[in-house]
Amino acid sequence: SAPARRIYRAWLDDLRANGPRLSVSAAVARLAVPLLLVHGEENQGVGIAEAEDLYHHAPKAGTRFVLLEKTGHSFGAG
Repeated sequence: SAPARRIYRAWLDDLRANGPRLSVSAAVARLAVPLLLVHGEENQGVGIAEAEDLYHHAPKAGTRFVLLEKTGHSFGAG
C-alpha cells in the first residue's frame, strides 16, 4: 500500500473551489487529439478502475486503451 501523505488545508480549499476545472476525466473528455492509455495490470499506485474511467470519458474516435500483463506502474523500469 502507498505511504500516508499529509494533505494541507490550502490544497483542499483549492480542490473544493476548482474541482470541476481540475478534473482529469473532464479534461480527457475535451481532447481533440488521439489518446493512448497504457496501464500495467499490477499497478498498485493507480488502480485499473481509474484507467478505465479515463477511457470511458475519452472520445472513442482516436482513443486506444492497452493493458500490459505482469507489469506495474513503471512497466518494469528501475
